[in-house]
Amino acid sequence: MKAAPQVGYPAKVAIATNSKVAQTVITPFELVSRAYQGDYRLQGIPGFGSFISDSNSGRITAKTLVQAAIDAKELSPEMTTDRVI
Repeated sequence: MKAAPQVGYPAKVAIATNSKVAQTVITPFELVSRAYQGDYRLQGIPGFGSFISDSNSGRITAKTLVQAAIDAKELSPEMTTDRVI
Protein backbone atom coordinates (compact mmCIF):
# COMPACT_ATOMS: atom_id res chain seq x y z
CA MET A 1 0.00 0.00 0.00
CA LYS A 2 1.42 3.41 -1.00
CA ALA A 3 1.28 6.39 1.31
CA ALA A 4 -0.77 9.30 0.07
CA PRO A 5 1.28 12.36 -0.89
CA GLN A 6 1.17 15.24 1.58
CA VAL A 7 -0.96 18.09 0.38
CA GLY A 8 -0.52 21.62 1.65
CA TYR A 9 3.23 21.51 2.34
CA PRO A 10 4.83 22.16 -1.06
CA ALA A 11 7.61 24.45 0.21
CA LYS A 12 10.99 23.01 1.10
CA VAL A 13 13.55 24.74 3.29
CA ALA A 14 17.27 24.25 2.68
CA ILE A 15 19.46 23.21 5.60
CA ALA A 16 22.73 25.13 5.90
CA THR A 17 26.03 23.36 6.43
CA ASN A 18 28.98 25.68 7.02
CA SER A 19 28.95 28.26 4.21
CA LYS A 20 27.38 25.94 1.63
CA VAL A 21 23.74 24.90 1.45
CA ALA A 22 23.22 21.15 1.59
CA GLN A 23 21.01 19.25 -0.81
CA THR A 24 18.89 18.08 2.12
CA VAL A 25 15.67 20.03 2.62
CA ILE A 26 13.11 20.18 5.40
CA THR A 27 9.47 21.05 5.09
CA PRO A 28 7.79 23.70 7.24
CA PHE A 29 6.05 20.82 9.03
CA GLU A 30 9.41 19.28 9.92
CA LEU A 31 10.68 22.66 11.16
CA VAL A 32 7.71 23.06 13.50
CA SER A 33 8.00 19.44 14.58
CA ARG A 34 11.64 19.94 15.54
CA ALA A 35 10.74 23.04 17.50
CA TYR A 36 7.93 21.20 19.30
CA GLN A 37 10.38 18.45 20.26
CA GLY A 38 12.64 21.05 21.86
CA ASP A 39 15.41 21.19 19.27
CA TYR A 40 15.57 25.01 19.53
CA ARG A 41 15.65 25.42 23.32
CA LEU A 42 19.13 26.93 23.17
CA GLN A 43 17.71 29.56 20.80
CA GLY A 44 14.91 30.46 23.23
CA ILE A 45 12.10 28.37 21.72
CA PRO A 46 10.53 26.14 24.39
CA GLY A 47 9.38 22.64 23.54
CA PHE A 48 6.23 20.60 24.00
CA GLY A 49 3.34 22.24 25.92
CA SER A 50 5.17 25.54 26.28
CA PHE A 51 5.73 25.62 22.52
CA ILE A 52 2.00 25.23 21.89
CA SER A 53 1.12 27.84 24.49
CA ASP A 54 3.65 30.35 23.18
CA SER A 55 2.54 29.72 19.59
CA ASN A 56 -1.10 30.29 20.47
CA SER A 57 -0.30 33.51 22.33
CA GLY A 58 1.83 34.88 19.49
CA ARG A 59 5.16 34.78 21.35
CA ILE A 60 6.43 32.29 18.75
CA THR A 61 5.80 33.22 15.12
CA ALA A 62 6.98 31.75 11.85
CA LYS A 63 9.68 34.41 11.69
CA THR A 64 10.99 33.69 15.20
CA LEU A 65 10.98 29.97 14.44
CA VAL A 66 12.93 30.44 11.20
CA GLN A 67 15.38 32.74 12.99
CA ALA A 68 15.91 30.12 15.70
CA ALA A 69 16.71 27.51 13.03
CA ILE A 70 19.13 29.93 11.37
CA ASP A 71 20.80 30.59 14.72
CA ALA A 72 21.08 26.81 15.22
CA LYS A 73 22.83 26.60 11.81
CA GLU A 74 20.06 24.42 10.40
CA LEU A 75 18.82 26.97 7.88
CA SER A 76 20.54 29.34 5.53
CA PRO A 77 20.33 33.05 6.51
CA GLU A 78 18.75 33.72 3.11
CA MET A 79 15.57 32.07 4.43
CA THR A 80 14.63 35.32 6.22
CA THR A 81 13.98 36.95 2.83
CA ASP A 82 12.24 33.95 1.26
CA ARG A 83 8.76 35.13 0.27
CA VAL A 84 7.33 31.61 0.67
CA ILE A 85 7.77 31.92 4.43
